[in-house]
Amino acid sequence: MSDIRQLWKRRKDHRPAPLLLIVLHQGPHGLRAAMCGPTGDNPPVQDDRDPGQVERIAASALAELTRNAAIRFLHEVLPESDSELPGIRNAGMFATHQLKDGVPVRPDWEAMTQTGQAALSKRGQDLIRELGFTVDQLGISTSVLRLKDNVAKTAVAVFLDENETPEDSSGGSTLQLERDP
Repeated sequence: MSDIRQLWKRRKDHRPAPLLLIVLHQGPHGLRAAMCGPTGDNPPVQDDRDPGQVERIAASALAELTRNAAIRFLHEVLPESDSELPGIRNAGMFATHQLKDGVPVRPDWEAMTQTGQAALSKRGQDLIRELGFTVDQLGISTSVLRLKDNVAKTAVAVFLDENETPEDSSGGSTLQLERDP
């Protein structure tokens, strides 16, 4: 790992610009990736990562609207890549044990994994549709989700632009849904 950090320092060459260094290497179980950066005198190094995951992290950082947003994104995401379930923020939602050990033994796991793989490149409403929902627009950013081939309302979704946060004011509008009989 010190070799990767030294390579990062040599490439950065004391410039103030952030740098995320990604190194692909052959591991015992195939192609793996290591990441170093993006800032600091002694930047963190994550090794033995799935190259697809690393590529998605880098693409998401590059898609951020500003340099500072990209740096914030990387500082939030990179430490999570060491977790038991990278990419999942499981705060008070489900038992981590069930997500890690129970879900992968379900009979539909392989089919759902393929559905998930196809959805990895999607964003916004395209992602929701790829996961098997139809989207019925209610307002400017509010929609009702239904499972395909089902008339029952399944969920409410609020689609935000890249520069919006859920905390932003929506101009005082109120969302009301009727209950399905």
